[in-house]
Amino acid sequence: AALIRKILPCEADPADAESRLRELLRKYPWHFQAAWMLAEAYSQAREFQKACEIRFQACQKLMELFPEDEQDADSITLDFDRPEHRYPLLLLQASAIDHFLISEYELAAAMLETVLDLDEEDHLGVSTTLAFCYVALGERESFDALLPDLDKKQPEKMIAALWAQHRFDRKLDPTLISACKTRFPAVYAEFIAEEHPLTEAYLADIDSDRPTPESRARLLWLQTEHLWQSDADFPVQLKKG
Repeated sequence: AALIRKILPCEADPADAESRLRELLRKYPWHFQAAWMLAEAYSQAREFQKACEIRFQACQKLMELFPEDEQDADSITLDFDRPEHRYPLLLLQASAIDHFLISEYELAAAMLETVLDLDEEDHLGVSTTLAFCYVALGERESFDALLPDLDKKQPEKMIAALWAQHRFDRKLDPTLISACKTRFPAVYAEFIAEEHPLTEAYLADIDSDRPTPESRARLLWLQTEHLWQSDADFPVQLKKG
């Protein structure tokens, strides 16, 4: 962190900051905070491909630090409260989501499982995305084992449970659909809607400090839309219920 502050003063020009971060990573390939900052800079500039590449390269560097012996590797844990440990976890999660969004579920799941191995308390809440990966991969036993760990107060657990029923059993439990309508009405309305427009009002609201339930529901749809595109019958059956 001290090195970051030294080479990147607050008044640094964005282009100059990018150059300095790249130079820092060239000299110190395992500087995960610098990798995170550079990826974030690219994301803010809407250069998403570059951001994804930086995150994945950093994850590959992280894997090089793991011992070859699987038992020794399994014994490694990271302390989320320590910045030097937090950034590798953040990079793994973000790169896993990058791959999840392009339907590379096997790689995404492997990366998320690594996060859980390193941080058993799941400070980043990666279990939710991992649950969606397991359903997409057809890994029912893994999904069933993970489902109790998801936060029942969040709609993601409900949607994951419903989607798993649809994928594994080809039917939906009317009781579960009713519970979704009652507990998460905005989510249910969003998932059976015909359109999910990215309006200026939505973009402003989702970036605010307290987004509305409707905007959060649309964000959940957009984060998982590629799943329903591959199995478009799910929203149809959800609406019938």
